[in-house]
Amino acid sequence: MAAVSRVDWEPSDIDLCNKLGERLAKGGYVYFRSRTHEWIVCTPDQEQVHQTVRVGDNEYAPSEYFSRLDCTCTVSRFNNGVCVHKAAVHAHATSDGECAHYHKLVL
Repeated sequence: MAAVSRVDWEPSDIDLCNKLGERLAKGGYVYFRSRTHEWIVCTPDQEQVHQTVRVGDNEYAPSEYFSRLDCTCTVSRFNNGVCVHKAAVHAHATSDGECAHYHKLVL
């Protein structure tokens, strides 16, 4: 994956987040931890930097995937819950059978 700038990680546009998230998922930057039911989204070209994404506890959240997930990044708090990390998990979970946990709780 080409080098990314800090701006790439902070878009508030859902479509842009989804495109970048798909690139991360296809590039192998998303890992599912089955034991703890959480996803790790690594940051390309920044070794040891990652965010953790989990299914949230809010059962009354709107059905959009980004409102049902919790991310450890600060970006999602300021972008109405939207972030590249959640988009990457969404792209990974909807294309990989190992993430049935996601489908059951989010979709």
